[in-house]
Formats: sequence, structure tokens, C-alpha cells
Amino acid sequence: MPLTEPELHRLSRDTGVISRIAILIIGVAVVIAFVCSKQLASPLDAYLERLKSINGPLDQPDLPTPPERPPEITLDAGIKKNEWVVEIIRRALFQLRGRHDTYNWQAIRGDIIEKHTDDPDLQTLLMAYSRAALGGEAEVDELEWLKAEASKQPPPRFANACLGDIYQWEGDPDNALVHYDRETQFPRAAYAKRQVLRHHLAANDRDAVAQLIEDPRYSLDNAHDLLAMGVALKDPAFVLRGVINHDYHHIPLSVWGLAALVIILWFWILKKICFIPRWRSRAVAYACVAVVLGILSASATLFAVIWQDRVWGFTENGELWNDFVYFVVGVGVREETIKFLFILPLAPLLYHSRDPKTILFVCACVGLGFAGQENVHKEAAFGRFVSANFLHLALTGTLGYAFLRFLYTPKREWDRFLGTFVAVVVVHGCYDFLLSFFGQDGAFMAMVVFVGVAYFFLDEIAKHCPPIRDPLSPLAVFVVGGAALLGCALIASALAMGSFHQANVATFGQLLSAAPLLFLYVNRFRDA
Repeated sequence: MPLTEPELHRLSRDTGVISRIAILIIGVAVVIAFVCSKQLASPLDAYLERLKSINGPLDQPDLPTPPERPPEITLDAGIKKNEWVVEIIRRALFQLRGRHDTYNWQAIRGDIIEKHTDDPDLQTLLMAYSRAALGGEAEVDELEWLKAEASKQPPPRFANACLGDIYQWEGDPDNALVHYDRETQFPRAAYAKRQVLRHHLAANDRDAVAQLIEDPRYSLDNAHDLLAMGVALKDPAFVLRGVINHDYHHIPLSVWGLAALVIILWFWILKKICFIPRWRSRAVAYACVAVVLGILSASATLFAVIWQDRVWGFTENGELWNDFVYFVVGVGVREETIKFLFILPLAPLLYHSRDPKTILFVCACVGLGFAGQENVHKEAAFGRFVSANFLHLALTGTLGYAFLRFLYTPKREWDRFLGTFVAVVVVHGCYDFLLSFFGQDGAFMAMVVFVGVAYFFLDEIAKHCPPIRDPLSPLAVFVVGGAALLGCALIASALAMGSFHQANVATFGQLLSAAPLLFLYVNRFRDA
């Protein structure tokens, strides 16, 4: 039987009812995450995690960093799975070489090669690669056999890439380049192609990079390669293609889903605390457009980041004054300016509305779209839900409202708008600077900055948005929606990691670190 409006009004403001619903949602998510992690765990994941626990992150700069659980392992076999197995072996060998561990090639053989490859010729090749890379009594024989295989016409798949790795690790990049180039005769040799590109980029050989662009064997079209070529050639077209590829191609549905859920929740909460009465209204339509503009503004900002940091060389370097200037003049100015520019297409509509609550709602949604796009490429979905996402929408909403006030009375409001712009830039820059430069030591001060921004923005809303009776409270949407987001993030982590324990640590760690901010939201939304 559906709830009546008075019952919904009462229950959605009853903290006991809201808490029990949230706990139930999280409990169901924990059970689902446990089942998923047990079903998906595999010896390959266990071996990779064991390497991590011994040596730390697998972060060799010359190797691409694949996801924890690529879809090729569970959705396909054949060539795609073989590529992933070779990549895991490559990363394992790099770690074992760093420890001078010449014995664990047997673990690689047992845990990876024999269990995850069915082709006997590929097994033989990978065993030779492992022995030659790690040394030992058979190193010379295995290396000579690998050279013979790589020189065949046509050579076996992966032979030249494996030989190129060994030359690269032994400090012979010229011979490594020869073999990586030979491997590119295979259409899917993405790793070898990337190694050739990186060799020419490291040598600052722009002519060679330009030739790669024209070579049909390479067809370098992933985000990393496009951005690297754009920076090397100082070509904005390549940088733009790289940004689009990075932001919108090959993003897992689970990541899009979490980002969309965050946007939906904050959109709903903003509509409620700004007291927008109806879903079918101009304010909601404008706000939907604003979210899209905010998403596009994040891509424009990434372009500015690449050009500013890597082409101009204006970046952080670990020095106090340089990093402070970088985060304020670099990060703060570029992000707040670009978000502001994407408010301008809506400014005529907002100007004619002359409605403060619509202006605050719509301008904040530009910041929400920006934060939503950032969420796609950052971890900690729940942590960003209560921190960075609200910071962006609050700063953009504050600046947008100041700009519309300036349009109404330019002579009287120009100084307030300018002061608001400077304040927004400095606050944003200081927040990022405290987190980046001081790390955990700066987290408390960053939280103080965040709380100040949150209270200022929420006070502006309370001042300019006349309240209306709303059956469903913002508190209920925040708490129940936040629980659903936390549960979805836990399940996604369990699917990605194949480890229930690690998924719990990663997800509930965000909840604990966000506890002070949760108190802020509950305190303010309780009376909204």
C-alpha cells in the first residue's frame, strides 16, 4: 500500500527509519560483494596480489598499467587472453629481477603459464622468456633460442617483444628498439608499438615520431599515445584527440554507472535544498543542460592541464612556494575559469529568469557535471561524493550566482564579482595544495577549508531559496542514496579485485575518512 504524503513526510525525517534502511542496503551489498569475490577469485589474481604485497605497486614506468581484472580474462580466451598473460609475466619478471630472484620463474610457470595458456608453443616461448630474463644456469641457451625464434620469417607472436624486453632491461635500448619494431608486424602488438614510441619520445626525436604517425603499422590511437605525441609535437589536435579518447572511450559500464549515480544523487539533493517545486520545470531543464556543459568543461580542463603541465612545463616540483603558486594560479585559475566559461551559454536564460534559486541550482550543476566527469577517472567514489563533488558544485554555484548579480547591476556588483572570483580560485587552489603537498598532515586544514565553503554555499541557498513543503526530505535522499552508492562501490571493487577483504578495506576506509563531513551534511539537511 503506497505511503500517503503526510506519512512519507514523517518517515523521511525520522533518523531511525532512515538509518535502518541505509544499514539494510549496505548489508545486502556486503553479501553480494562476498559472493562475487568468491566466484571470481583466480590463481592469477592471487599471484599478482602476492607480488604486490612483497614489492609494492607494479609501477614500472616503461610498462602500461593494465586494470586489476581486464575483461579479456573472463570474457574471452585465445589471443586477447594470451596478451594479458604475457603482460602479467612481463610485470612479474620486472619485479623478480629487482629482487634478484632467479628461482621464482618456476612459480611463474606453475601459477601463470601452465594454468592460463593452452598453446604448447606459447608455453615454451614464455618459459624461455622467463628463464632468460631471470638468469640462472640456462640463461645463455634460453636467450639464444629466443633470438633464433625471433629471427624466423615470420616469427612467432610475442617472440620479438619478449626479446626486446630483455635487451631493454639489460641496458641496450637500440637492440630493444629493433625487436619491438619487428613485433609491430602483428596488428595487436600495442605494447611493442608503445615501446617504440616511448623510445623516440625519450630521445626527443620529433621526426621519428612524425614518421610513426604516417606508418600504417602503428595506428597509435589510444589516449596515452595520442597525448604523448601531441606533447612531443606541440600539436593541439593530437592533444584534443587524446583528451576525447581518455574521457569517453573504453570506460567500463560500472565506472559510468557509479559516476552517473553520484550526479543523480547530488542533482536530486540540490533540487530539494533549492526548493525547485516540479521536475517538469525550466529550472530542471536548464540544470540538465548545465550538467552536460559541466562534463564538457572537465574535458576542456584536461586539455588545459596537458598543455600547461607538459608543454609549458608549469607543474609542481615539491618546493613549497612553487607548488602553492602552481595550485592557485595553475589549478585554481584554470578549473574555475573554464567552469565559469561553460556557465556563459546559460547566462541569458538565467538572466531573464531573475530567480535566485534557479540561478544557484543551475550554476551548481555545471560544477556537478565537472565533478562527475572527474569521477570517471578517479577512485574513491563515495569519498569524492561527500568531498570533491560538493566542493566543485559549491564553488561554481557561488561564482555563477555572483556573476548573474553583476549582470543585473554592473556598477554596484563588479567588485563583489571580482572578489568572489579571486576567493573561489584561492580557496580551490589552497584545498588542493594542502592535500597534495602536505598529504595526511594537510588533510585537517583542507577539511576546514571545505567546511567553510560548504557552510557559505548552503547559507546562500538558505538565504535566497524560499522553503516549500516537500514530502521527501533531502536528508533521506542523502543517507539512503549514499548507502546505495557505498554498496555499489563495494560490489564494483569486489568484481575488480576478486578479493572481499581488499574491497572492504578500500570502500569502508572511505566511509571512515568521510565521517566528519557526513556529520556536516546530516546536520544541515536535517532541517532543510
